[in-house]
Amino acid sequence: MSCRKSFEAGKVFGRRQTLWDAVITVIGGQERNAMGLLLKVVFSALVNFTIGMISSIFVFTFKLPWILADYNPGWVSPHLLCLLQPSLLWLLCFG
Repeated sequence: MSCRKSFEAGKVFGRRQTLWDAVITVIGGQERNAMGLLLKVVFSALVNFTIGMISSIFVFTFKLPWILADYNPGWVSPHLLCLLQPSLLWLLCFG
């Protein structure tokens, strides 16, 4: 699984969970006003997308050795990439 596929999987997870949380919240009907309902759905979406992005980072981190093995680089490249991985993940998330 490449970096982009892992990132897309995290976004899909966030969307799917947000949809189901919104459906369950609306059907549950415990909120009396629209603003409370809207805030609940917005915060639920933020939590779901955060969990999705964190899980995609973990998936990418644990799949990195297999990605490198499929690429079949020389001896220096995998070690350099593993040393640079934190900065690459920072760019993926915030760049």
